Amino acid sequence: MKNPTKALLFTMTAVIVLFLMQSSTVFARRASGGKGAVSNGPNEFSFHFGGQASARGWTPGGAKLFFEYGRNLGSDLWLNLQFNLVFGDRWRDRHCWLDDEDRLVCTNEGYRGSAGELVGGVKWKFFPFSFPFMFYAKAGGQLVMLSYPYSTWGMAVAARGGGGFKFFVVDNFGIGMEANMSLGFVHIEHWGLDLYSSFDIGFGLEVLF
Repeated sequence: MKNPTKALLFTMTAVIVLFLMQSSTVFARRASGGKGAVSNGPNEFSFHFGGQASARGWTPGGAKLFFEYGRNLGSDLWLNLQFNLVFGDRWRDRHCWLDDEDRLVCTNEGYRGSAGELVGGVKWKFFPFSFPFMFYAKAGGQLVMLSYPYSTWGMAVAARGGGGFKFFVVDNFGIGMEANMSLGFVHIEHWGLDLYSSFDIGFGLEVLF
């Protein structure tokens, strides 16, 4: 198959056919078995890739990586621990200067900074259908370390909540998406205290073991 376009189409078609075959098997098994957890494994690991939007001020915005571990606490309730990274977007140079009292002053426009997030909370999973769709809601608190140009740093504390869904292709492997919002306060070196507010969305996978 010399034509690369035909080769790509053939590969995509094969992947889709295999996915649908596997999915139909899972659908049939779940439909006959009723509702319930997709796996007996008490642990989960999730990875998502997406982005974060800054809703106000000095909150970082840009590409985002989500890393998450969960432990079953009984029934549909799970411990939820996250480590996330935000890579700030930059579209304009920041200007900084010393004021009359030798304090560093910088413009806020053009750079949203980068951040590392530690999140702790709980996740509630539920299965509204007898098919292999799993929906969930999350709530918790987060500690955020922020980094800006010119060695400026900051720290934020915020409440975080959201939810999403997964479609389980096999019993312990699902794909899907989620969205979250954070609201709290941030303190930036040289700049002071401000509201911390963000919205993020990610697409990825979940493994149960």
